Amino acid sequence: MLLFGFIFLAVILTYAMFATRQAVLGFPSAMFWAILGAYSYTLSVIPWGDIYFYLFFASMFGMTLFCAFAAYGLREIKDVGTDEDEFIDEKAGQAQSEKVEEDAYSDEEVKPSRRVQELRDRAKRRRDRGQTQKKIRWGGFK
Repeated sequence: MLLFGFIFLAVILTYAMFATRQAVLGFPSAMFWAILGAYSYTLSVIPWGDIYFYLFFASMFGMTLFCAFAAYGLREIKDVGTDEDEFIDEKAGQAQSEKVEEDAYSDEEVKPSRRVQELRDRAKRRRDRGQTQKKIRWGGFK
């Protein structure tokens, strides 16, 4: 009965590690596979002759190593250095993104560039063409 308890815990921990993608569950999962292997080795009567010996090899050298490497593979890699220092204006003490938001709501009227104006005109011609069914020679391309 204890053997089935170890099998159940090891399988559930391994499943939970992969289902939740939590690398921290890899160590307890590997530990329970190792405990299962050690316990099944104590139950083994003849080497290479019973199921307990095969269970020992499968859990100790198969699933224990698999869970340990899987935990290493599932870990979340974080950047060592961040680029936050580049975005802070040291004189004003605020991020550049905050400055952009403040500039966007200023009262000054900003004239769009030539390319933006061409895009807006082309969109207006397309809307007008749909209403009046008038053909434009170049269509949407110029």
